[in-house]
This record gives sequence, C-alpha cells and structure tokens, in this order.
Amino acid sequence: MDEESIQRSIDTSIRSYKMLGLVLIILGIVGILFPLFIGGIIVLLIAFSLILVGGMYLGVAIYGADRKGMTWLKAIVFLTIGLLVIIYPYEALATLALLMAVLFIAEGILAFVLIFVVDDGKIALAVNGIVGLILGALLLIGWPGSSKWIVGLFVGIYLLMEGLTMIAVGRYLQDIRE
Repeated sequence: MDEESIQRSIDTSIRSYKMLGLVLIILGIVGILFPLFIGGIIVLLIAFSLILVGGMYLGVAIYGADRKGMTWLKAIVFLTIGLLVIIYPYEALATLALLMAVLFIAEGILAFVLIFVVDDGKIALAVNGIVGLILGALLLIGWPGSSKWIVGLFVGIYLLMEGLTMIAVGRYLQDIRE
C-alpha cells in the first residue's frame, strides 16, 4: 500500500468511528428516554432470534439425517421458547433483568478479586466493582417491578457510553494522524 491509500484508510476509519459513535449516542438517548420501547425491541429481537434458530433446526431435522431425534428436540425447544417470549414479553424482560443483576454482581465481585491479582488499574477495578455491585443490587431491589423499563434504560446508558467511546477513538485516531 502506498502512503496515499494508507491515509485514505485512516480517514475512513476516523469517519466510521465518529459516525458509529453518533448513531450509538442517538440510540442511547432513545433508550434512556423511552426504556419501555427499547426493552420491547430487545424482547422481540431475542424472540425472533430463537424462532429463526428453531426454524433452522427444523429445516435440518426435516431434510437432514437425524436418526435419534435430537435436532427435532432442539427445534421444538427453540421455537417454543421463542413463542413464549412473544406471548409473555414482560416475564421475559423480568428474567433478563434478573440475569443482568446476577451478571453485574458477579462482575463486581470479580473486579474486587482482580485487585489482588493485577499491579495496575486497582482504582478502576474498585470503581468498576462498586458500580457492578450497586447496579446489581438496584436491579434486585426493584425486581420484578422495574424489569419493564430497567433493561431498556441500562441498554440505553450502555449505548450512549459506547457511542462516546467510539467518538473518542475517532478523535484519538485523528490526533495521531495529524
């Protein structure tokens, strides 16, 4: 690659990071302002993904050489769970919120364990651990009542932060280029 094509590639990367960051920030703001909407979209994405996978297993079961019936069983399980998520979206959100609480608490504990293993970043790990434990506790305290909106809110906050990070990466690349 010549110098000019490398510069074009870097410029494209910078624009891509900044554009992705802007889109993620907008989606994050939508998630924060309309958490029920985002929660509903998440449930539908999960349901349709499960149904799609179930349909693919069904196709393999019909046209494949499954002699023991395991592919049929997988198809039935995925399709059933996907349909249940569509029929009971609030219960699916409550389950997802509970899983998020467990994840945040586990990550918080792990961050504190890592403090004893690493040499650098102990303050960041401690802050991460505290935030994880607090978020997990807040989810559990409000569960299941807050499940309808908390998943969408947390996803919105995550998307907003991810968008800001992508813009920061784009600016960093721009600074390096200049």
